[in-house]
Amino acid sequence: MFLDNPFLTPSGTFFPAGGGLPATFSFPLPPGVVFDGIGVGDGFLLGTTVSSDQELNATINLATGALVYDFDLRETVNGSLVELNGTATTASVVEIAPVLTTPTTSISIDSPGACAANVTLTASASSPVASPVRIDYGIDKPAQNKLDGGGSALFSVPVGTHTATIAARDGNGGETRAVITVNVNDRTPPVFDNPPASQTVQGCSNASGAVHVTAPTAHNQCGPGAATVTGTVIQFNGSAVSIPIVNGTVNLPAGTGVIRWVATSPSGATATFDQTLVVVAPTTFFGKAGVSIADRSIVNGSVFSGAGG
Repeated sequence: MFLDNPFLTPSGTFFPAGGGLPATFSFPLPPGVVFDGIGVGDGFLLGTTVSSDQELNATINLATGALVYDFDLRETVNGSLVELNGTATTASVVEIAPVLTTPTTSISIDSPGACAANVTLTASASSPVASPVRIDYGIDKPAQNKLDGGGSALFSVPVGTHTATIAARDGNGGETRAVITVNVNDRTPPVFDNPPASQTVQGCSNASGAVHVTAPTAHNQCGPGAATVTGTVIQFNGSAVSIPIVNGTVNLPAGTGVIRWVATSPSGATATFDQTLVVVAPTTFFGKAGVSIADRSIVNGSVFSGAGG
């Protein structure tokens, strides 16, 4: 049987989904509903109008829109009485999904600190059949923010690559989804591991000569692994200089200066630390393993002990 005309029902009974069955709504089809086909043993008599003369029981599957109804019809066809009874099921209703619009398919944002960044998702949606539309948002989980009509949603997202989902849903079960790739770039500066404010080293020449300095360590805040640390002497004996420290060694005379240490994380974020450097003048007494000085002796110069300085 083919249902031919639209109808309205004033009331019915709603049955929620459960037990493997979908949600349904049962209601009566009033008398006079018109059908435009009759099933017979060898096919269908299309174009033959048949109307019900009694109320029919009907149920609609709310997930698909398919209509199931009982029928018991008697009509004269080509001079013969035809009686039809049974249950008919219509085809599923094709849902016209909402139209969803997003401004982009990918987002790239730097983390200003705390190894995370605030990410805003924005979208708009409308229904071709003017149904109310809800837009849901989610990042790395089902879209669930439930914002009616559109707008935006704010998320705190950690460093890394993530998947954002935006879903437009209407009250008829129609749904349109959009997927957006979100990259939060690590720009959180690394952290120095408590270096001292100054260090003192021994010069070995009356003029400028190689001295050995100790580089501090640093770590990456947003992931495993140490940060890379480089150093440059930026000031010495009151003058601005730029002398790189290579493999822990720098050429300097006796005096006082400033080392600028730069820690760089694997992602390129940097932090700086300035450390006072004191280069002691060449020694008057030098002991490779140690120096012993008699009590109350006077030394007009510096003493260096290989055992510790």
